[in-house]
Order: sequence, then structure tokens, then C-alpha cells
Amino acid sequence: LASQVFTPWHTCGQDGSCPWHRLPKFRGGECWAFNKGEFTRYHGPAGVCIKKSWPSRHIPTVDYAKANMAHSWQNVADFIAAYQWSMEQRESWGDRPDTVMTCQLFCGEGNRSCGNTGDCTCGEACAEPTPVTTAGNQATLATTTTTTTTTTTTT
Repeated sequence: LASQVFTPWHTCGQDGSCPWHRLPKFRGGECWAFNKGEFTRYHGPAGVCIKKSWPSRHIPTVDYAKANMAHSWQNVADFIAAYQWSMEQRESWGDRPDTVMTCQLFCGEGNRSCGNTGDCTCGEACAEPTPVTTAGNQATLATTTTTTTTTTTTT
């Protein structure tokens, strides 16, 4: 279900619109961001176009996803992993970096953000700004220390 909800090519328009579904059951989608098991409306290309609800439970919708995640934390973890996978796919295409959700995009410009896409923390809970990759994952910073030993021999 999670991979159907977070289909990588279901990007939103620049204004958060979702005009391009051919099948009637998928028309009328809205633009959403996902974080820590919660869906929030989003107004930009990094969102995912998903219908809020549908009379049948067998259509991937926000309401169906929320009902599924309510069963266990493992289901929430599966949705987070699927959301991250979806953003990694978008990033790998390389042609539309604006469609890749990051924690900074999710938290909003000027706000502190930390964590990984789909599992972001915003605001004061983030001690220091953390460098992130395009997909929103924390960058690993390596520090190399070099020690030089000098030996002096006198005769």
C-alpha cells in the first residue's frame, strides 16, 4: 500500500495542483507532504498527489493509509521507508530536483530542520543546522586528523 501511495511520478505542480491523472478514480488528488506518519497539505512540486478518500478501501488514499498506520508502529516505519524510497527515485532521475522533498522544504525556509525525509524534526529540537543531501538525508561529515612525528638524532 505504501508504495502505491508514494508513487514517485505522482508529483505536484509548482503551485501544488494535481491535474494529471488519467483514471477517474485517481482524479481529484491533492498535494501532500508526509512526515512521521502524518500527512499535511503541501503547495509545491516536492509533494505527492494523493486522493484524500475514496468510497472503496482498495484505492491508495490518505485516509486508507492513516487507517493502515494506526495498526502498528511497524506500519508507520514502512510508510516512512516507502516515502524515502519515492524521494530517492525522484532524486536519481536528476532532471527535477525541485520534486525531491527534504526536511528543510518540509519545515519551511528559515526554520531549523534535522533528521531524514519522512522522519524530520523542525525547530528548536534541532540543535544545529545539519547538512543534508538532496533527498533530505543527513550528510556524513568526515574529519581526518594527521599526526606528524619528528625524530631528531644527534651524534
